[in-house]
Amino acid sequence: MKRLNFWLCLLICFLAACSSTPRTGDAQPLPEDVPTQAATPEAQENNGSTIEPEASTADSELPAPSTVTAVLSYSQTGGVGGFCNELTVSSDGSYTLSRPCDQFETSGMLENADFNSFQSWVTNLTGFELLFEDNPGSADNLISHLTFKGSGSSEADDVQKQVVFDWVNGLMVRIDSPTVAVPPTPELSALDPAGLCPDISRPALLTVDFESPDLLTLVDPNNQATCQVTLSRLPVGRIAPVTEAIFYPTFNPETETVTVLRLSSNGEQTLLPFTELPAQEQS
Repeated sequence: MKRLNFWLCLLICFLAACSSTPRTGDAQPLPEDVPTQAATPEAQENNGSTIEPEASTADSELPAPSTVTAVLSYSQTGGVGGFCNELTVSSDGSYTLSRPCDQFETSGMLENADFNSFQSWVTNLTGFELLFEDNPGSADNLISHLTFKGSGSSEADDVQKQVVFDWVNGLMVRIDSPTVAVPPTPELSALDPAGLCPDISRPALLTVDFESPDLLTLVDPNNQATCQVTLSRLPVGRIAPVTEAIFYPTFNPETETVTVLRLSSNGEQTLLPFTELPAQEQS
């Protein structure tokens, strides 16, 4: 019995010792005197993996937005018509024309030719200011004031200043011009169902009134009798009479083309499409 108790005590001690021994892989609490440290990229690199910090773009590396500034300002005040025009042109070619007295304002962009001239002045000339009065001291005095802020190094002479001044005035007139509606092109039909001046003997003398270019006069060579014909379209060039017809060029404002029109002695009008050309080629 004593021997059995001895073995039981020995077995209990053995089991108690095994339960207090940590197994491989079990997490163990750190001693209180061991310092702790958060993982850093350097520490992770030592462990075989590297995490690059996210690159941040500095504000100084961002492209600065382009600045649009008013380079030219021009005003017209007073005068017989009571002008109150104000025009500004910015560095990017944008313009604004306003009339505060009429509550009017319009804006847009310079055309290529205007912008090229304007940019050349801004780049090469220094700033200057012009002030003109057409009738100083009177109630209808027109004051024109121009301010130009050039970024160049050359000082503008009087001729260059006058060129800029004239350009600004011309620009303002073009901007402020009313839009004219293109009238519809009249339909072509027989001018006279009975024929073109049937009582006038042929060949007849043809005359043109330069003050009324759409008005033709046929003169009878035998008795000097006359007959007037009003053309449906204005001639824009030489009128060529031939047997039983006349030919003359006409302008179509809708298509900006020039086409020869045939007017027969019976009053019929016919456009000849094979003669159509752009108006620019006729200038």
